Amino acid sequence: MEATVPGQANSWRRYQQKLKRREKISHSWKLAAILIGVVVLSAILAGISKRPAGTSARPAETAARTERLIGKDDVRLLLAGQNLVNLSRRQLEINTGDLSLVMLPSLKPDLQQYLLQHFDRRNSRAIAVVALEPETGRVVAQASFNHGVSNMDPCLAGAFPAASIFKIVTAAAAIEKCNLQANSRISFNGYKHTLYKRQLTMKTNRYSNSIRFKDAFAQSVNPVFGKLGWHRLGKDTLENYSSRFGFNKRINYELEVCPSKVSIDQEPYHWAEIASGFNRRTTLSPLHGAMLAACIINDGKMMAPSMTETINTDSGKTVYRQSPEQFGRPIKPATARILQQMMETTIRSGTASRTFRNRRRDRVLSRLEIGGKTGSIYNRAHDTRYDWFVGWAKEKQSGKKLAVGAMVAHGEYIGVRAAQYAKMLFRRYFDNRIQVAGRK
Repeated sequence: MEATVPGQANSWRRYQQKLKRREKISHSWKLAAILIGVVVLSAILAGISKRPAGTSARPAETAARTERLIGKDDVRLLLAGQNLVNLSRRQLEINTGDLSLVMLPSLKPDLQQYLLQHFDRRNSRAIAVVALEPETGRVVAQASFNHGVSNMDPCLAGAFPAASIFKIVTAAAAIEKCNLQANSRISFNGYKHTLYKRQLTMKTNRYSNSIRFKDAFAQSVNPVFGKLGWHRLGKDTLENYSSRFGFNKRINYELEVCPSKVSIDQEPYHWAEIASGFNRRTTLSPLHGAMLAACIINDGKMMAPSMTETINTDSGKTVYRQSPEQFGRPIKPATARILQQMMETTIRSGTASRTFRNRRRDRVLSRLEIGGKTGSIYNRAHDTRYDWFVGWAKEKQSGKKLAVGAMVAHGEYIGVRAAQYAKMLFRRYFDNRIQVAGRK
């Protein structure tokens, strides 16, 4: 357990009530939004159909036209009335008014079904797993489970406490602002997973422990990150880097995503709480978690996620084509490489080492470089434990990459952990036998 102190976040029951209130947001607004999208598409398609008979655009002109037809905002309006939770079909028919459209999602049906079949529904109140390609933002898996919470997809809910996942942001800031390296040594006193004020002084004594920065990250040592937040980074730097990584920002996706939140006050001890993830006020969506991991293995560049390959009319005209879109560049490539080392240490000897302990003997996992960060925290009522894993895998020979954001809200008993779902996903995605079978 990485954090168990009381906080100010809502209990699971209050969280459920929040989600249900969100579902009551003006149904008439949604209908109006869809109608606007239909009108826009109708006008565009009508313009295309008016091309004089016997004429055709040059290939380059046609490509430019089709790619400019509608944007992701328009797609979001079209999909607002669709049930896309755990979508596993190879294509989706969208009927809006007089228009009949066919959407080809980037989601891989075999990955979706594989995850859904292995979800531990007995011991979990919610499960969310998102996987995407770091270099393009292309989402290949978005699978979730809700135990009677609501119709909202947990993969897109930005209300889950981020816990120690925020240490990724703090570590990035410390590398760039404090010139820390993976092997830099830092001292701390007391237990690794507590955060008392007496642990946050800069004084050392004979009881002080010395630890490498990458090991403090891998073992999720709260006092180390608390001291960095209080004494070396401060409010402004923490706010700056959290914004760079997309907190408090809208994520441009084809579905509505609740923003991940962070709020930092003027109290230095609160800076320590934020920096170490030792609070419940900082929240994260699993989709955003996958984006954080993707940014690290993509040399500091964060791509906007997308789940739509193309949208065509029933006559075959393309009205939308997905193209990679950069969300931002939070960190330098050199910083990303240091963070890669630190996340690999988490897998080798840190909090995820037990889950991945047999990877060298595994036919698929032995071919991969794997990095990650775990996080866990109980809710205020202490009846739900939020369990996180965000990470990436890279095939050594081909360089093929995958980033994952996984969250499990455990109930009375701890069942399958988030890191185990990531391990399952890595093995399935990079299994050449399954890839070949899928092409037959």
